[in-house]
Amino acid sequence: MLMISGDRVRKKLIVTSTERSSGVRNTLFNGTAEVVEDGDMRKISYRESDGRTEVELTAHADLAHLRRNGELLTQLHFDQNKTQTFGSVTNEFGCLELTIQTQTYICTREVIAVEYAVLSGEEVMESYRLIWKIKDLHA
Repeated sequence: MLMISGDRVRKKLIVTSTERSSGVRNTLFNGTAEVVEDGDMRKISYRESDGRTEVELTAHADLAHLRRNGELLTQLHFDQNKTQTFGSVTNEFGCLELTIQTQTYICTREVIAVEYAVLSGEEVMESYRLIWKIKDLHA
């Protein structure tokens, strides 16, 4: 299917998360998502299985922004060209600012992958791998 810049199409999406120190892997989403492509930007939007948590990933060739709005509002910025970026987790009690270190970032037509660490000072508190696998619905 030929996609014109800015078109919205439905795609099959599988999202997995791996906690890197333990190796525990979880499937966060397996379903249909809306994908918009405009030049080198791809925006992926979907609603998690709880029916209320909305996720939006905006990905470019070398950086991405993840926004997850549900019980918590999580915003993470990944940039392979910067040593550190920032993110936040917000709930009714306030906002926790996060320092993010993007360790690996890959953005292709079929896969967006990021490995990142959450830092406290210079110390790694947590480290994750997120993978979004994107496929045509009729593939």
